[in-house]
Amino acid sequence: LNSRANSNTLAEPRGIDIGVGYGIGFHADEGIWHGPRASLEYFLSHSFAVGGLVRTAIPHSQDVEGITLSVEAVSLGAVGCWHAPVTQSVWAEVYAGPGLDVVYHRPTEARNPDATLAEGDTEARPTAIVGVGVVIGRAFPRVTFTTDATMLLSGTGYDLINGRSRHARAHAAEISPSMGL
Repeated sequence: LNSRANSNTLAEPRGIDIGVGYGIGFHADEGIWHGPRASLEYFLSHSFAVGGLVRTAIPHSQDVEGITLSVEAVSLGAVGCWHAPVTQSVWAEVYAGPGLDVVYHRPTEARNPDATLAEGDTEARPTAIVGVGVVIGRAFPRVTFTTDATMLLSGTGYDLINGRSRHARAHAAEISPSMGL
């Protein structure tokens, strides 16, 4: 008997995987970021892949020290991925790589009518992304559950009020946990 022909091999991811989904993450003073996500993976072997991801933060408002802060963002990442079979239709994955958060923030309202709000600004923030996931399914459609952390590579804080009489600052999270589907 030919053992290879009769063996019960696991389904192996191959080629290119394209994903679309939704995620949520905590970002300190900038609140809960949530929105659509997309990913692309190109498999170099049965276990290793390289890819990219795009995550969005739907425009939202957050109260910071009596000031309403409006935030919207997009996160980009380039990752290396390692996949390991758990069963014939379940895979574990680990991924990591550099990223960039592009964030637009603007104070829009203050409880104190004498406060002069700072101007809005767009920042590009370098990050590192580390995560794990579970891929369920052998063929289209597959479902992937992920959890990861985005680490800000440079500290970020910004003023919400102009002037010297009162100081109010918002801070971006140094580590932002996230979950996605």
